[in-house]
Amino acid sequence: MKKQRHFSFSEKSIIAAILLFSCIIAYFIPINIVWYKISSAITIFVFIFAVMLFVENITQNETFSLF
Repeated sequence: MKKQRHFSFSEKSIIAAILLFSCIIAYFIPINIVWYKISSAITIFVFIFAVMLFVENITQNETFSLF
């Protein structure tokens, strides 16, 4: 069984920063009302995911490793 490759600290930080930045853009620049409702729901999940990535980076905890 092949061992899963884990992303490095800097790679995770870049991914999380991009996700957070895209959340901010999606939240403050709505295209229309329907898309805004959809994107705001997605934004919340992506934001939580990005925060979890940062927490995982800080703690270097492998128990809830996402990547």
